[in-house]
Amino acid sequence: MNKVSWFSFIFCFLVLPIFAVSNRIAISDFAVHSDNPRYKYMGKGISEMISVELRKSHDVDLIEREKRAEILEEMEISLSDLADTEIQIEVGKMLIANYIVFGEIVDMDKKVLISLRMIDVESGKVVWNEKLMEKLSKYDLISGYFASSILNFLDVQVSKTTVAKIEKKEEKSEEVVIAFSTAVDHYDKKEIEQAKKELKRAKKIDPKSEAVRIYIVKLESISPKCRVELEKYIPAYNPASLSFIQNDKLFFWGSSTAFKEWGSENIPDLGDGFSGYESGGTWNIGYMFPLAERFGMAVEYIGSTLTQKLETPAIWPDPNFFGPKAVNMGGCVSIACRITDRFALGVSGFVYRTGETYEELQDDPTYYDVYGSVDFGIVGFLFNDAVILDVQVIYTTQEQRYFDREKLEIIEGQRYPLIIDNTITTAFLDNRLFVSLKGIEELYFDSRGGHALRVIPIVEYFFWYFLSVRAGYEYAHINQLGKFSNGHGFLFGIGGKIRNFELFFNYSYRNKILRILPGYTLPEQNILMGLIYNVNRIKR
Repeated sequence: MNKVSWFSFIFCFLVLPIFAVSNRIAISDFAVHSDNPRYKYMGKGISEMISVELRKSHDVDLIEREKRAEILEEMEISLSDLADTEIQIEVGKMLIANYIVFGEIVDMDKKVLISLRMIDVESGKVVWNEKLMEKLSKYDLISGYFASSILNFLDVQVSKTTVAKIEKKEEKSEEVVIAFSTAVDHYDKKEIEQAKKELKRAKKIDPKSEAVRIYIVKLESISPKCRVELEKYIPAYNPASLSFIQNDKLFFWGSSTAFKEWGSENIPDLGDGFSGYESGGTWNIGYMFPLAERFGMAVEYIGSTLTQKLETPAIWPDPNFFGPKAVNMGGCVSIACRITDRFALGVSGFVYRTGETYEELQDDPTYYDVYGSVDFGIVGFLFNDAVILDVQVIYTTQEQRYFDREKLEIIEGQRYPLIIDNTITTAFLDNRLFVSLKGIEELYFDSRGGHALRVIPIVEYFFWYFLSVRAGYEYAHINQLGKFSNGHGFLFGIGGKIRNFELFFNYSYRNKILRILPGYTLPEQNILMGLIYNVNRIKR
């Protein structure tokens, strides 16, 4: 693909979506007028329930609650200040919103009177208003009614499930609204455990509440971005995690390695008379999206390069037999199913071709070998949702060769190892501090035998919801062909969120396990970068 084509691809898929949705809406918490203390946070709960219905439209870009809270904190604005229309307009401008919705709820004893209006931020005029007097126990009708009215005003499609809530007029228990509203208030104060307790109470009463389920998933998605590098034949994500995503995303992940000094032409000394290295890069470009209520799917393009070089003792007649390069190009499809709210399974299939250079793969379609790989994933929440377990098992049919140091010969036709990648994570300090233990096991079932294990404890801290830092230590243990070896390393990284974009960066320095020379490690640097764009065209 030439430079113009690459630019067109990036522009169409990453830049254009930013301008595709002009209905950028912010919803304020509604003011509550009631002497009933149980209704104190009702304005937050009803606001979020309406937001859930609005999110179902791919023609609406709903500004996240966390972003709105951040702006209010910066402007030192209280809930009482939001009754002022001029302040609402200023908030809307700070959020780069087209519209902002606000209003009040009045307790009328057996019913509540909800009065809402929407301002065009640019003109400052009220362009929509609506009222409804209804029992609080008919919260599905209330949220569906106002969301439908707003979407009709914007002349965009209303979800069938939203329409169904209006038509059913189902009466449930107002305790769901009270518990959910209290949970949202705890969430705002970062009192995560209290929020979970109220959400569980609401879910027990109404297991089908979409707003409750979305907040439960939001609080339980605690796995940090602790992948240390990209393997050359697996997707960027555990496929099982796709069943938890709430909206569609475009993503790019890239990983690049170099031995010792970056760009150095010196061949590192491996000991025992051997010198050599393995270096290269991998990149994943893909699109993930939710399917129905419990399914998710992703498609990816994966490309990689690998350069291997080995200089053996002088008695070997051809000391530079590895190289020049190996190039992989292929596609991957992943699908996941959430078996329960806390447990999901996923599988990925990857078909790719490999050769020595990109030019050979592009110019000569017969000059390549075709291989495939399968990735099984599990994501499960354990111990009352306090711990999350992430497991991947990866198998590929790609062949590999290595050098037998005892026989001083090349062993052809070997398989890549079976890889088991496990991560267990828990959270502290109201979900601001995450502690993970990552284990990556390579099992060799060919003539090499043995195994290679890496253990990586990682700590990640969120200063704000949009900025985090992480650090970790790595220990490597190898036992192959009768040779034991170990190594040490470290990593650090940052994560950030800007509007619809999420950015991640990891740097690691470690003793890499060498596949070309079993039982040996190589000092290596690795950079991993990720860019995610939340398209918000398909929503769960």
